[in-house]
Amino acid sequence: MITKIYSRTLKTFKTIHFNPGFNFLISESINGLSNNGTGKSSLIQIINFCLCSSNEKIMGYKELQGHEFSIELKINESKLILSRKIEGSCGKIIIDDQNNLLGFGIISNSEKNIDSVKMSLAKLFFNIDDNIISFRTLISPFMKRGAYAFNNIFKTHAMEKNIITQLKNSFLIGMPFEPIAELKNIINDRETFLKLKEIKESDIIWKRENIRTLNSRLTKINDEIKKQEDNLKNFNIDNQDSKSIKNINAINKKLSHLVKKKFILTKQNENNKKLISNESTITTNDIKEIIKEANFIISDNAITEIDKIQKFHNMLNSNRNNRLQQQIELNELQISNVEENINSLISQKKNLLKLFDKKGYLDEYYSISESITQLKIEYSELEKQYNVYKELNNIEKETKEKSKLIMEEMRNNKENPVFKKVNNRFSEYIKNVFGESGKLIIDFKDNNQYSSKGYTFDWQIPRKASTGYLKGCIAAMDVVLIENNIKKHPLFLIHDSVVFDSTDKGYVAKFLNLVYESTKKYNYQYICCLNDDQVNYSEMCYGLKKLYKNSQRLSQKDTLFGINFGER
Repeated sequence: MITKIYSRTLKTFKTIHFNPGFNFLISESINGLSNNGTGKSSLIQIINFCLCSSNEKIMGYKELQGHEFSIELKINESKLILSRKIEGSCGKIIIDDQNNLLGFGIISNSEKNIDSVKMSLAKLFFNIDDNIISFRTLISPFMKRGAYAFNNIFKTHAMEKNIITQLKNSFLIGMPFEPIAELKNIINDRETFLKLKEIKESDIIWKRENIRTLNSRLTKINDEIKKQEDNLKNFNIDNQDSKSIKNINAINKKLSHLVKKKFILTKQNENNKKLISNESTITTNDIKEIIKEANFIISDNAITEIDKIQKFHNMLNSNRNNRLQQQIELNELQISNVEENINSLISQKKNLLKLFDKKGYLDEYYSISESITQLKIEYSELEKQYNVYKELNNIEKETKEKSKLIMEEMRNNKENPVFKKVNNRFSEYIKNVFGESGKLIIDFKDNNQYSSKGYTFDWQIPRKASTGYLKGCIAAMDVVLIENNIKKHPLFLIHDSVVFDSTDKGYVAKFLNLVYESTKKYNYQYICCLNDDQVNYSEMCYGLKKLYKNSQRLSQKDTLFGINFGER
């Protein structure tokens, strides 16, 4: 559980203490002032920040730069303090661990790399390797803040991939997650495979052909080489002629290489010139759409004014064009050098032909020999392409075979009784709060789109279009998940006041009564960040009213940080 949040550097920061079980943090109205902006959501951001989050709004507040914040945890009667300073990339966590909970030994105020801390926290909180399911993925449902966190019952942020959703929910619900972890590896391997295939298929030297066509062409070229080599046997060539022909063939190889190089450089310049000629400015509607879609990750000091974004976009275009122009000039210099070398080699080749063609048949011999050389070059290039495609096909075949076995195992696990247990409790809880039943749904997909393979999670509730009702159902699901995991993992549940926005005050009271009883029964910590006008006090149970009266409070006059941030 969380026992304390504090700062050793920002003296105006209000230290917040938490107790076991149910905790209120109330934002109250004073003299009619709004109870928003007192610091409730920022407190959750600090908790996330100290628990290795890489994207929190507080990281962008210039007033907090250089300041350190700490979270004190109590796990199995042992204390663990994690501190983190808002500066640069914030890539270090300061640890005080007198009981070696994280496996670094007994340490005090010791800096550790954030990735290694996440690995240790994954082991401590969930007893799992962070590479299988990340700590941040698993902890996210239990520290909900921001509007999007309460938009989807199974996802906690917009960028969450389908396979991550499957892994997280299967693990927390208690279904076998190992097949999904294997599927994740297959998807990652396949993405690498597709990227490699895309690179090879877009190669400006290779033509896009399938492996059967390549094999047929290789056979034909090989037959033609043998035929031409048999023709050469009819010529009586002395040592001097043989030497001259070798010299000419050597020049031909160099010429082939230089011509290819010139072709590549020329193509690069053509593409770069097209990019430079595209001077379009990002439109106002595009900017508004980007801001709207990315609003959940925009920090306070992000550029949101349209003219500034357009200027910034133009600056990026200008910088890119300067780089491309430098590359064009460098390529043109190389092309000039290549052309000089080509002309020099052609001149050498002509001189050799004139000097050594005394018997009258060298032109014919050379023509055949040159044809063989070109065929061998073509054969070599096709063979490289064939071998790459062959390897890619083997990867694709192995991927399909592995995927088939995993899909079969996952299909068998779909009817796992644990999901039924979670489903029944979810239905019971939303009926207790809203008086209406709902249910969770798990389905299964096995199609050609690897990114959508596996389980699909959904839910069925009567008033899905109602924002307040939807948020209440998502909050109820959070309670179900922590109840399902508290015996295995040292968890806590935190809800931001945004979950209670647009929700009937009576429903809020019923939900909080339910959570209060749940914390006593399952022995976990719940931290409720609440505005004082979001709940009917009279409808709360006696124990909850007592906690509410004695709760920690924030206001516009007594904010969490004790300093003004300006526009947030």
